[in-house]
Amino acid sequence: MSTQQGFCPSSLKTHGKDLPSLLAAARPFLRDELDKIDPELPSFLSILRSAGAGERHHKNGAFLAHLLNFHRII
Repeated sequence: MSTQQGFCPSSLKTHGKDLPSLLAAARPFLRDELDKIDPELPSFLSILRSAGAGERHHKNGAFLAHLLNFHRII
């Protein structure tokens, strides 16, 4: 984009962080790299799966998916 369309390098700044830093922070979530989000998360999800959280329906999917999406939000 050019400056004629209202784009300028300073618009890449968001809340004190630049766009590459924000993308780097979001990448593990986008790629489902759970161990990079939290090293203990894969083993915790394994425990939840063994308890049946992936089989229990919740809203529009499994309860386990709901918990993981909630974790992503917070």
